[in-house]
Amino acid sequence: MLKRLHPMRIGNMMFSEKLNPWMWPLKMFAPFIANARLPADGTNQFVVMEGDAGASITRTLDSYRKARDSASEQLFSCVACVARCLAECQKLRYISDIQERKS
Repeated sequence: MLKRLHPMRIGNMMFSEKLNPWMWPLKMFAPFIANARLPADGTNQFVVMEGDAGASITRTLDSYRKARDSASEQLFSCVACVARCLAECQKLRYISDIQERKS
């Protein structure tokens, strides 16, 4: 029972002829409609909108990828710079300790 009440299944059940008697005539028309379908030509406004939406999504994902890669590179550079500075400071401190011991 709970399986049938899952929100992802309810949407499918609403348009099922098993649950909704208003869908019975559509079941009879479905084979005729399927046989009469034709592909939309390239000038169809919905085909054009689909292409535009795909291009927009591609540009958005490319922009995100570039920003992410740039941020990762900058973070790595900062961490590497700090590590070099710490190593240099430790080296200078070691040298000054040696010089103090000699004098």
